[in-house]
Amino acid sequence: MRRVFTIFRKDVRHLWPQVLVFLAIAALAVVTDPALHTNRFEYLARILEPVACWVLIVAVIHEERLIGHEQYWLTRPYTWKNLVAAKALFLVVFVSLPIFVCQYIILVGANGSVPSSWLGALLWRHVFFAIFVILPAVAFAAVT
Repeated sequence: MRRVFTIFRKDVRHLWPQVLVFLAIAALAVVTDPALHTNRFEYLARILEPVACWVLIVAVIHEERLIGHEQYWLTRPYTWKNLVAAKALFLVVFVSLPIFVCQYIILVGANGSVPSSWLGALLWRHVFFAIFVILPAVAFAAVT
């Protein structure tokens, strides 16, 4: 597990500018959401958020390519499972969690509070976001 966190810290060190840009665009998406009655730059945020998500995902996957037999990580003392776990941890911490928090903030801002019955719907929305945005980006990055 220590090797997973070592790879994770290395990715954070290398990709902090991309992470900050993604978080700024996610914050822009929250601020310009129509549920909060601020329609200025709404369409820009709707376009930039998935694009920034894809750029961050591709960047983290391309730090060490997962496929092939001549990669740098093959000569290091960690396995491909450690590498995949570190990349998954990065995606959960810096992509999935911020998107979930942003969606939660939008719900709270639009309704004043979030009933517990809506948390299931919010989780399902996040699952669909992962299926239709995150997983295709991971697949695209792994084969390029």
